Amino acid sequence: LQCIYEGFSKEGSLFLVQTLTSNVNRTIANIKSIFKKNDSKLGVLGSVSYQFKEVASFIFRYENFERLFNYVLEKDLNILNLEEEPDGVHLTAPFQDYNHIKQHLT
Repeated sequence: LQCIYEGFSKEGSLFLVQTLTSNVNRTIANIKSIFKKNDSKLGVLGSVSYQFKEVASFIFRYENFERLFNYVLEKDLNILNLEEEPDGVHLTAPFQDYNHIKQHLT
C-alpha cells in the first residue's frame, strides 16, 4: 500500500513523505515519531502538496546542446525546461511523459 504524508518543520520547511508499506499503522507511528523527534508536525491531506509539482527530471551528459535542443523540437517532445549546466544537461517534463521521453533519450 502506498501512502503519502505531509508535514511542516518549525523553520518552515515542507515535507511530502511517500511510503510503501504492508502495515499502515506501523508506518504512521514511525512517521509521527520521526517528525516529533525533529520538532516537526504532520499536516492534513492537501496542507503541503498543493505547493509541489510532480515532474520527470533527467540529468545527463550530452556533448552538443544545440543538437539535443533541435532533436527535442523535431520529435515534438513535451518538455517543460531544458538547461545546459556545467555537469551536463537538465531536462524537466510532465511526470506522465517520463517513459515516452526516456524512450527517445536512450
